[in-house]
Amino acid sequence: MKFLIFIIGALLFRFGGQDQVKWLPWNQKLNRWLMGIILGLFFWKGWVLYGCTIITYLIATNLFGYGEKTPILKYLPKVWKFAVSGFMFGLASVFMIGWWSLLQAFIGAVSFVIIMYLDDNNKVKNPWVELLRGGTGTCLTSFF
Repeated sequence: MKFLIFIIGALLFRFGGQDQVKWLPWNQKLNRWLMGIILGLFFWKGWVLYGCTIITYLIATNLFGYGEKTPILKYLPKVWKFAVSGFMFGLASVFMIGWWSLLQAFIGAVSFVIIMYLDDNNKVKNPWVELLRGGTGTCLTSFF
């Protein structure tokens, strides 16, 4: 079942955008902010690590967002905003895959920047931008 994690991560990241799925009756940003609730279940190691996984995904997706409007990163150049957002999103899996999350954080940082350039040059647009960000930020979790 772990092979589904990057697909689920991609879908939750996509469904966490504003008004992406019209039929959902709740604030859709919760789909992204609370990714750790669903993803953490795949790596169940007890309530403490599950709670930590929920918190790290909440921090990564809420405080660091994924782009230009992230308040905590507002003084950084655009490229660094995306790199830091991708890094933090990849690092959020630290309680699931341990030190491998550092590699995933690097993959997330690089992929968020590449996706930003592709989006800016009209090579890739939504929904693929959000699906790719969600998938690359959780890609290594499928191997553990």
